[in-house]
Amino acid sequence: MANTLLSDAFSDLSKTDIEGAASSAIKLEASIPIFLCKSNEGTPFFLVECTSKLHEIPFALEHITFFFDVSFEVSVKNNITLGKFVKISCDPLRWDLHDFFINSIGSILESEEWNVLSPDIDGFLKKIVDLFKPNKTLSEFAVQGLWGELFYIYDSPNKVESLMAWHSSSNELYDFSYSESNVEIKTTLNKKRIHIFSIEQLTASTIRDFLISIKLVRTDTGLSILDLAGMLDSGLSQKLRGKLWEQITSIIGARILEAENYKYSINSASSSITRYGLSEILKNIYIEDGLGRFITASITIDLGE
Repeated sequence: MANTLLSDAFSDLSKTDIEGAASSAIKLEASIPIFLCKSNEGTPFFLVECTSKLHEIPFALEHITFFFDVSFEVSVKNNITLGKFVKISCDPLRWDLHDFFINSIGSILESEEWNVLSPDIDGFLKKIVDLFKPNKTLSEFAVQGLWGELFYIYDSPNKVESLMAWHSSSNELYDFSYSESNVEIKTTLNKKRIHIFSIEQLTASTIRDFLISIKLVRTDTGLSILDLAGMLDSGLSQKLRGKLWEQITSIIGARILEAENYKYSINSASSSITRYGLSEILKNIYIEDGLGRFITASITIDLGE
């Protein structure tokens, strides 16, 4: 699936005709048998082979249900696999979520470093539960920030390098941590570049660290987070695909419909993107009390137009 969105390939699958058997499926590129199938209702579900006993009863998140110890016969290009699986199924009534479910969970499944002899299914399930936890809220501010980070990757001359640098530092101080520099992305809907910084982002910066400021224009003809993700997905390695979708899911969870309401002009973003030296921003800004103590934990700075 390296050059095709998993959701696009899913549309060509046949529906399962009988319970417990899939006459057509997509085998994911993983070290253990994992399949993407289509129910007789057209609902996507994943089968993850698991020989160990996990839970006795199914459990559900807001739009995802997990079934355990499911016997299934799966056929892929006339090769038949018969075994016990964990079945991960999307809500059949939420057609609007199906593509996101397929691409996010499928990419994370493929990027997992599975132990062939003893795959950590429980660990994977905990990750999915955390990513899709139902109490997760979503603000336009969070969507703007994620959109800006995805646009920066899309606009980068080396998308792979930028994806590798994306949230790669353990301290999460900056959005992108390269080998010799850091980059922080800030977005705004204002005509002026008014951004909020943590004091540490500014005081810890060096001359090699930069701010990327992007002025966004919201429009119904713009691109959503999933539009940008689809543009980035093509041709990525399994590991980077997993990182892309896991990071997106960590922000929006199952709130994909809310996120899809926010679309921004890519042309406006392209024409407005501006780089500043982070260490230069602190000059002429008063943040101490005269005794070397910071007077605030964060600061709002107007960088003009």
